[in-house]
Amino acid sequence: MRSALFINLKTNKMIQVFKCDHCHHFTQDAEEMRMHEAKCSFNPALKKCYTCLHSYEAGMPISGSMRGCEKKLDIIKGEEVGMCVGWEADA
Repeated sequence: MRSALFINLKTNKMIQVFKCDHCHHFTQDAEEMRMHEAKCSFNPALKKCYTCLHSYEAGMPISGSMRGCEKKLDIIKGEEVGMCVGWEADA
């Protein structure tokens, strides 16, 4: 988690915000950010599909984004639960 100061354009005052180290998510609440990072799909410590070497984009223009697994493992469980047995770090 990183923090930074930004100017609130409505009030013209400085505010502190916290940004996830793994994705684009940010918030003004440090505890909320800790909870987010603990379940973030892009946190490699959780071994979820988005950070796996075997994950690929399997969606179509009509159906939208969808993950696929080269090892044919359960991508829904891999994304919701994490700690996939086939997970390998994406280099």
